[in-house]
Formats: sequence, C-alpha cells, structure tokens
Amino acid sequence: MSAQNNISLYNFLDRQIELFKGNFLTTRASMDQEAIHQMRVAVKKINAIYKLKKHIDFPVTIDKKLFDIISAIYGSSGKLRDVQLQHNLLYHYRKELKFGFTALQVLLNESETELEEQLMSVVAEIDPASLEAASQSSGLPENLQNLAGIERESIIFIYRKIEKIEKLMLLIQNEKFVHELRKQVKQLFFVLQFLHSHFPESTFGNYDLKPFQLVGDRLGQWNDRSMFIQRINAFVALQEPNFISENAEYYLLLKSVEDDKRSLLKNVDLMLYMEMINLKALFPETDGSNQVEIPKN
Repeated sequence: MSAQNNISLYNFLDRQIELFKGNFLTTRASMDQEAIHQMRVAVKKINAIYKLKKHIDFPVTIDKKLFDIISAIYGSSGKLRDVQLQHNLLYHYRKELKFGFTALQVLLNESETELEEQLMSVVAEIDPASLEAASQSSGLPENLQNLAGIERESIIFIYRKIEKIEKLMLLIQNEKFVHELRKQVKQLFFVLQFLHSHFPESTFGNYDLKPFQLVGDRLGQWNDRSMFIQRINAFVALQEPNFISENAEYYLLLKSVEDDKRSLLKNVDLMLYMEMINLKALFPETDGSNQVEIPKN
C-alpha cells in the first residue's frame, strides 16, 4: 500500500468535512432542503469512517469543536428532514388517491415551521468563523509508510458487517430488525464506496456497487414510509374516536402506504443474499503473504 493510498482516508474525511461546512453555510443562509439533506449525508459518511477506524490502525481524529457542532446540528436537522420527506410522500399519495388530506397537511406545515425554528436557533448559535477554523486535530502522521494498509485491514470489518447483515436478513419479517438491517446496509455501502473510489486497483475496485445501492435505496424508502405511518397514526390519535369511520380517505392512505412498504421489501432478502455472496467471493480464504485471514467465529 503506497503512501499516496494511505492518505486516501484523510482525503475522504476532509472532503466530507468540507461538504458539511458548505452545506451548513447554505442551511444557515436559506434553510434549503437539499443542503440539510447533504449536510446529514456527510455526517453519516463521517460516522461510517469512524466505525471503520475502530478496526484499523489509522489515527484519524475530528477536532472536538467540530464534532460538537456536528452533533448539535445532526439531531435537530434529522427531525426536520423527516417532516420534509413526509411532505413529499403526502403530495405523492394526494395525487394517487385523489384526496386532499388537508388536516394532515396543516399538521405537517405546523410541525415543519416549528422544527425549522429549532434548527435555525441551533445554527444561529454557531459562529461560521469557528466552524471554518475547525479541522482534523491529528493532521497527517509523519511516517505514512509505517501505517497499516487500509484495504487490508478493512476486510475483517467488512466481513463482520456481512455476518450481521446475514443474521438480520433471517429476521426481515420483524420491522424492528428491518430498521437495523437498513443501518447496517448503509454503513457497509459507504465503506465499500470509499474503497471502490479510492482504491480502484484493489480487491474492491471492480465490485459493482449499483445492485447494493439499489437495495439500500429500497430500504431507505421503506423507512420513509414507516416514519410516515407513525406520523399518520399520531395524527389520527389526536382526533375524535370516530374520525377514521367519518374520514375513510385516511384509512385508504394508511392501507396504500402499508402496501407500498410490503412491496419495497419484496425480494430484498434475496437481493441482499446475492450481494453478500458476491462480496465474500472477493475475500481470500487463508492467511498468506498477500492475504488476510478471515475469522471464522
């Protein structure tokens, strides 16, 4: 593993930090929905690298001030992002079912306004100058040649992720485990994407990410609808006991969203099973001078 390849993790992390900073400034200026989304995507990729970091001998550290800023923004922006996604879903089902769902729309509008104010308050307390000054605290180490190769040490991390995913696939009928499966798939995808992009001549350079990305997208859409159903049920719970019987369109809405959830999970376990086979086929089976021993436990 060359010194140039060894700094790829730093370059990737720096890139995500810069994306976070840029989208933070856009959010601060305009509360743009896409900027909020991209800010959160950058944080998720940073988190994925930090999970990988636990399994490789590589001293990557985020400046504490920056980490505190990221943590403060991530939670409040996530709640707002959920409501914005639910707005989009409601628009879709309004067109599909030909009902206005006006009362639910009003509730979403009120919730979005409240969450925007909360996020704006958090963002306003952060000095852009302090954000710009924050960076990786460790910097590049002096002797890159002595660091373990990222690709080599990543294999055990990826293998263990695969084991977790395979166990969760067996429990896909239970929604609680589907939520966990989605998180594990997303984390694994981010790491594979990093290796694929920064080590094109490596074991993972020729791995086709598109089928795995498709699975992740479907699990993400499933999660969006799961959250939407929670929102609808919370709305209905605030109404009179006979609300559903007098407003049957909300029953149709719940049924349509549930049907779409089931459709999104159809064959996901099979698709994942095939991808896990494809990934494991890339791994060496035994230890050797150019191989990595895969733990059997």
